[in-house]
Amino acid sequence: MLEHTRGTRRLQDDWCRADTLQALEIACKMKRLDWPAIARHYGVRADLPHCPAATVDYRTAVMMFEHVAQACND
Repeated sequence: MLEHTRGTRRLQDDWCRADTLQALEIACKMKRLDWPAIARHYGVRADLPHCPAATVDYRTAVMMFEHVAQACND
């Protein structure tokens, strides 16, 4: 749900499908990053991207993408 406040959009209760994180898992394998450790750091089960209909907090997903991008210098 998006809440608009004085022209600024505030994220509230936003989520995305957990299978989106499969791209991160693959990138981690390619770059030899420890996917399970990264997932744990953000409070996400490493197998969550493979669970049907699972969701993850949108902010958490974005932070995970940023983390992996920085670790890959990408």
